[in-house]
Amino acid sequence: NRLIVFYTNKVEIFSLPAEELEQENPLIGLDGEHPGQACLTEFGVAWINSQGVYFYAGEKVTSLSDKIKNMWVGEDDYTAFWKSDTDDTPLIAYDPESKKLMCLKTSNVNSGFSGAEDILQFSFKTQAWTYKKNALTDNTKKRFTVYKGQLVFDNGVRVQTWNDSPSVGTGSGGNVIYTKDYDFGTPGVRKKVYKVYVTYKTGDASGSVDTNVQVKYGVDGDSTPTETFKNGTNFSDNELGTTSSSAEWHVAELKPTTLSTANNIKSFRLAFTCDDIVPAGFEINDITIVYKTKSIK
Repeated sequence: NRLIVFYTNKVEIFSLPAEELEQENPLIGLDGEHPGQACLTEFGVAWINSQGVYFYAGEKVTSLSDKIKNMWVGEDDYTAFWKSDTDDTPLIAYDPESKKLMCLKTSNVNSGFSGAEDILQFSFKTQAWTYKKNALTDNTKKRFTVYKGQLVFDNGVRVQTWNDSPSVGTGSGGNVIYTKDYDFGTPGVRKKVYKVYVTYKTGDASGSVDTNVQVKYGVDGDSTPTETFKNGTNFSDNELGTTSSSAEWHVAELKPTTLSTANNIKSFRLAFTCDDIVPAGFEINDITIVYKTKSIK
């Protein structure tokens, strides 16, 4: 029972049927008149501009992209992904099957891309963002829509269905996950991390499967974690162990190689990388960090 009106510099929300103005949100409108900058989901309305991604579910407008704001303003290696060209008009689409928003850098197919195009995805299930490299083929036409409950797009040759299921890659180094920098709710207090537990599996097939997933850690805001863990249960040579049955969950116990590096710290983060092909069905169910808060001196 709301009418949402998009402008290039603001968003207005009217109540229906009276059409009374309820909200006026300045500076978060669309970048232009491209219809692909807003989309409808079963949870609410989402839209995108060169500053971020926004969402309205009936109460107030919220930003979904604050936690990855650097991908827009260019504070790290994602500079080339977003706002690298003033002519770029970012697009957004919704996949009803995976419950994810898909964000594309630009609607301009002649913007100088070489090779496949990367995308950003936001999951309504996990409330988390994913950066996917080479998700779209080179010069894919930027026309997406939902048809019979499925996200479809025109790749310049034919209309096809978007498939969000993981697949086995053909190279190494393409899968990287960095957790946030955990301060455990007390950013100014020193801690000691004793160990980390990671529950994981490699897929649905039977038999022994290598994960090819390495785990390292960083402290106090380290953006490129390189500290290592000792060999232990389901963990050796910096890698999550080979599973005896790829359909079952396994728990790896990780203890810092150098205890002093994980002592007297204020924050802690993990890095999951790969040195070979990661199984398509690889999953991490949960991560537990065992730590102790130290007294304030």
